[in-house]
Amino acid sequence: MVVSHSLTALLEQLCSHEFVSKFSVIATPQAAREFLLETREVQTLRAKYEAGELTDGQLREWVDELLAEYRPGQAFESEWALCAIAVFLERYDNDLATEYLNDLTALSAPELSFASRVARTCLENRSKGMSSAR
Repeated sequence: MVVSHSLTALLEQLCSHEFVSKFSVIATPQAAREFLLETREVQTLRAKYEAGELTDGQLREWVDELLAEYRPGQAFESEWALCAIAVFLERYDNDLATEYLNDLTALSAPELSFASRVARTCLENRSKGMSSAR
């Protein structure tokens, strides 16, 4: 993946223990979504995406790399990164956002169940926002 140094650092931060430890007391997908919306990391992802510094292709490739680390029966350390990406993509009405949120929602692996529920919450909020915009 060809990515700028600052983008690489941001993506690595989403998988860091420091980032994950912020969420140890969050119990519901809605609370996770609301908290993640306010994080510097999600806001930076959004800014880089809107500036064209983060492309759909780069994001897909990075998610594929994250999911390649998934092992059934083992805690998935990058689950919160998947949650952050879901929250960041919620506001976009494009193929990538729709595909990502639907695919993450459809996952049934217990190790990814919280990320799946966060994605479902994002889809619900997204559909409310789109229906109110009409």
